[in-house]
Amino acid sequence: MSTLTKRKQLTLTEGPLFKKIFIFAFPLICTNLLQILFNAADMIVVGRFSTVEGAVGAVGSTASLINLLLNLVFGIAVGANVVVANAIGARDEERTRVAVHSSIWVGLVCGIIGVIVGSCFSKPLLLWMDADPQLIDMSVTYTKIYFWSSPFICILNYAISILRAKGDTKTPLFIMTGAGVLNVILNVIFVAGMGMNVDGVAYASLISNGLASIAILVKMSRDDDWCRFEIKRMFAIKTKTVLQILKIGIPSGIQSSLFALSNVFVQRAINGFGKAVISANSICVNVEGLAYTAANAITQASVTFAGQNMGAKKYDRLGMIIRDCYGAGLLVGGVASVFILLFRETLFSFYLNPQDPLREEILAATVIRTQMIIIPYIFLAFMDIGTGLMRGLGASTLATVISLLGACVFRIAWIYTIFDKFHELWVLYLSMPISWIVTGGALFLSTLLIRRKHLKSQITA
Repeated sequence: MSTLTKRKQLTLTEGPLFKKIFIFAFPLICTNLLQILFNAADMIVVGRFSTVEGAVGAVGSTASLINLLLNLVFGIAVGANVVVANAIGARDEERTRVAVHSSIWVGLVCGIIGVIVGSCFSKPLLLWMDADPQLIDMSVTYTKIYFWSSPFICILNYAISILRAKGDTKTPLFIMTGAGVLNVILNVIFVAGMGMNVDGVAYASLISNGLASIAILVKMSRDDDWCRFEIKRMFAIKTKTVLQILKIGIPSGIQSSLFALSNVFVQRAINGFGKAVISANSICVNVEGLAYTAANAITQASVTFAGQNMGAKKYDRLGMIIRDCYGAGLLVGGVASVFILLFRETLFSFYLNPQDPLREEILAATVIRTQMIIIPYIFLAFMDIGTGLMRGLGASTLATVISLLGACVFRIAWIYTIFDKFHELWVLYLSMPISWIVTGGALFLSTLLIRRKHLKSQITA
């Protein structure tokens, strides 16, 4: 019988946690930053090297649509993380192996669904979003090619979730580093060297994601531990385990998709302000990813830490997990926001061609979003940590309901009431920090109630 792993892994169910959270999260932060590099490189290259006006906006304006269609399948990967982490925490080898291969199988199926849905509905949804008529053809081209890579993206994300569940955040970092570098090189070759446009950066993403997914499966197949990938086990999955993954993952995916849906409504409203604002918003969203990915790494840590301790039935550690994860998330999110505020002009300039006639208008529009979103960004970190803890504690459905009401429904209602009456860009953006505060507060209280419930069950057992 093999051990859990031949390498030394973080012990998540014993001892102090605060330092371990950062040890776990740092490679994850780097990995997430490299994933952001895929889209950032697309926008930077087309912005600087494409001769077609509005190419940046064409790529950036598709982000909310892509997230809407893919976040559901990405969210289900959280179910894989929790189920694998629970099995590891319970020290159950066979259950862990079944969970690993069931997760990869679910990821593959979700990726295939992503190709079908994305190919069929990209153009109708972009038209419904009131996409700029001059950008629509480029946006459709980029979106359809991007969705061809969804099987690779899904397998990659599910495999990364499995590795996180056992405490390995370094392997994804190495693989995503190589993929990120390759993506940038291919972007430059296709656009600057071969004269391609948004199609060039989309193909670069397709190739990079494909090779990264193959690399991570090859690496997992060479590991000698419970999470080793074996093709023969793909044909021996258990329906019960798949249903467990879906039970936790589907609410998480729905929540992510609903957030993306609310952002689709926001993007639709932004599209009414013209090319400069569309491009400015696209750039800001991409740069904000730096802050989001830092805080989200702590969120992913909270899922794994809570999941393993729940599997080990160490409910007395939940208070420490809640306290340390919130503290780490707020610290990291705050530092990342300050970094963006200090270097925002330099960061935004990377995305623009110096000869772009809309350059000054675009930069002016970025100031509005920066003031309304980046300054209160710490509240998004607060909300996300609560979501991660709830998922790790097994309350994924409750987290989804709270997020649906507190963020998604609220934002859409805001657009059709407050924003409709006061049609200003800053009023539109204001809905986001308010929703973070309301939703984050409700999630925080819920984690405390769930902790109390488990402590009582432990006492009476």
